Amino acid sequence: MENLGKVNDFVVLHDKIYVVTMKANIWVKWHPPDANWICLHSDGAMKNDIAGCGGVLRDQAGTWIMGFAKHVGNATAYIAELWGVYEGLKLARRRGFERVELRIDSMVVVRSIQGQKVGSVAADKVADALATMGCSLKETRVLEEPSFDLEQLCLADVLGVSTPHVISM
Repeated sequence: MENLGKVNDFVVLHDKIYVVTMKANIWVKWHPPDANWICLHSDGAMKNDIAGCGGVLRDQAGTWIMGFAKHVGNATAYIAELWGVYEGLKLARRRGFERVELRIDSMVVVRSIQGQKVGSVAADKVADALATMGCSLKETRVLEEPSFDLEQLCLADVLGVSTPHVISM
């Protein structure tokens, strides 16, 4: 898989070239969607070379509407991220939501969806936890209610707790 991030530097060691992609920590926190909209945070994950995805639908108060976790299998992180977007939007549509704000943390996926070279990053702890869960599942799991751990992550978001997130530069 080629490095899709911006190459900021490279290192030559023992006659081999190693590409170094710069990474940075940013502080992220949840922001509510506009009135009459719901927010879909989706994410992809890799665990032991197995891909998964997950996401969460929440209203403007941060209240859990529903979440999902899906085993993607042998795939790249990019493909897992795309599956997260697809499954989340499909779930929102099935529930009858027409105003859905999509938030993802993959600049490459944002660019793909927009059909351009510019995008934004919006990380979410709940979607990340669901994507990691998806790595170990055999089929898609839809959660009508959050587990205690997921509920605590949602509460931290509503309270405005920000956490560090590593991004490629």
